[in-house]
Amino acid sequence: MGPPAPVSWSPCRTAGAECGEVEVPVDYGEANGGIARLALLRFPATGQKIGSLVVNPGGPGGSGVDAAIKLVKTLPPEVRQRFDFVGFDPRGVGASIPALRCNSDADTDATPAGL
Repeated sequence: MGPPAPVSWSPCRTAGAECGEVEVPVDYGEANGGIARLALLRFPATGQKIGSLVVNPGGPGGSGVDAAIKLVKTLPPEVRQRFDFVGFDPRGVGASIPALRCNSDADTDATPAGL
């Protein structure tokens, strides 16, 4: 896999945000193997941009896209003016492809122990 392509940002359903994606190897040990697409969401700086802030809520299983939507409202105006605010969904999470779907807590509780 060569150098990453620039992100192509486009409007998305979240007001004031842009959506995009990046491609990464599914397995860095097999860099020419399968590709995963990580979902991105960006709130562009409202003034003269000097950089980007990226949010990663940790995990496992946390959506950085959802975190960015919630956290952008808490940022001081001075930060919003100077920085893009970006969230991403890690491999297997949220809108990233391929996405993993695990049992809900109710599914797990309904499964007999030992199975």
